[in-house]
Amino acid sequence: GLNIEVINTAIEAIPKDTDIVITHEKLTARAKSSAPSAQHISLDDFINTNVYDKLVDELSATQKANPAKAEVEEKEETLALSKQNIRLGLKSVSKTEAIKMAGQLLVDGGYVDPDYIEAMLQREEDLTTYIGNGTAIPHGVSEAKEKIHKTGISILQFPDGVDFGEGIAYLVIGIAGIGNEHLMILSNLAEMLEEESKVQELRKTTDIDYMYKQFTRQ
Repeated sequence: GLNIEVINTAIEAIPKDTDIVITHEKLTARAKSSAPSAQHISLDDFINTNVYDKLVDELSATQKANPAKAEVEEKEETLALSKQNIRLGLKSVSKTEAIKMAGQLLVDGGYVDPDYIEAMLQREEDLTTYIGNGTAIPHGVSEAKEKIHKTGISILQFPDGVDFGEGIAYLVIGIAGIGNEHLMILSNLAEMLEEESKVQELRKTTDIDYMYKQFTRQ
């Protein structure tokens, strides 16, 4: 319900009039160089943090002091997922192979061009996509947007985990989002995967229908 504009952008393309920039701590120095006049918030974990709640409280207080009319779209709750893009009970593989597998499902489903897989691997080289709580969300670099045909996700379950360097991922969720739709996906994923017990359920389930319903809220 806040009257603000939220965008995702490459660090080098941060608009000059940006007020607040949120980045992973490894990227904050570069972000400050690109947008020195903005307020910068650094994260070391995208899910297990109270930074978002504090920021919303701060922005809400600011807007109450300076009210403005705004129409806010209700967030879409359903993730772009088909059962064909879910794989359960997979044997552990390398991080690179897991990312390729997640990307290939997106290719097979017509969501992306094959070159998008290389963009996913490039993203992983730039910064790990392990977000904590047993979950990784590999996705392409910003320059690969033209390789995406439609928004979608793929879900790979590795009961024994895949080593992503920053942690062990039991769920590897490939993401392809048209425009800024990947932000909606990330928001929904962060909300549903913040509880460790939920991740453990999803790590162990052998029921594709159950997995599908958890991610599509049906």
